[in-house]
Amino acid sequence: MGTDFFASSAEERAVFASIIPELRRRGITLKDVLAAGVKQAVFTRRTVDEVVAELLELKRQRWDAGELRDRSYNDLRQRMGRIALHFRGKQLGDLTVQDLKAWAVGLRLARRTTKNFINVASELFNFAVQRRYLPESPLKYLGREDRLAMYGVPAEEHSVAIFTPSQAEKLLRTAETHLTELIASLALGLFAGVRSSELQQLAWSDITLDGPYPTVRISGEVAKKRKRRFIPLSLT
Repeated sequence: MGTDFFASSAEERAVFASIIPELRRRGITLKDVLAAGVKQAVFTRRTVDEVVAELLELKRQRWDAGELRDRSYNDLRQRMGRIALHFRGKQLGDLTVQDLKAWAVGLRLARRTTKNFINVASELFNFAVQRRYLPESPLKYLGREDRLAMYGVPAEEHSVAIFTPSQAEKLLRTAETHLTELIASLALGLFAGVRSSELQQLAWSDITLDGPYPTVRISGEVAKKRKRRFIPLSLT
């Protein structure tokens, strides 16, 4: 039957000839390619910036309703914005693992920060799958070597450092001499176990020193896990 069987043009035959060796090297058949193409064709095409804008609008509505904290919403907007800017105009369905790996490596950020960006990208792709803009997330195919290239080799985990009494005293005395505005925050962090992220959002109205039970109130909006808690204080 030969090439006449396909009733293909010379240009089409040249394309077949150019891709067949690569398909064979990867163990992919023309049937596989056709199935993937048909599968992709039933999904609505959207650019990266279009899907980012759609997802951020839904997040904005949740933020307006008080379901998202300011910090979470602003962080998501910033990271999504960088993704949209980098891939502006590119079809979301055309992004490959290699595209994402090159983008992540190009960020040149710390391991944890890079992982946070990848987590946001994952949320974007999962949203696109739910909206039937994609058949599946390309991040599904990230291998170990890909992740090492993107994040780098993880540093050894270190145990939590605990100040000795003399170190704590030295820290407080230094603050008393040079940065008196930090004394209250340092005391709450050292002796009440208040997290640094919580200290940054505490108000004096959250601290009760009068009465028989002095406490610090950590509201659900401030708490790391959005669960309100009360921390007893000892004034002696």
